[in-house]
Amino acid sequence: MLERSGVVRVSRSGRAGAHYRAVALHPNADSRGRHEARGFHDGWGQAFAQMVELRCPGLD
Repeated sequence: MLERSGVVRVSRSGRAGAHYRAVALHPNADSRGRHEARGFHDGWGQAFAQMVELRCPGLD
């Protein structure tokens, strides 16, 4: 059984924008709790911020 899996979707929005959605899939509540306890929820946001910085330096 997989501990977790994820789906990341990035799509265009307008001329210079994008929609970013990251979804973590867990087989049960215990797996979700372990994932959350390790800080992965905040990690998705940090990963997105890093992608933005690489693609659009200086964008606030």
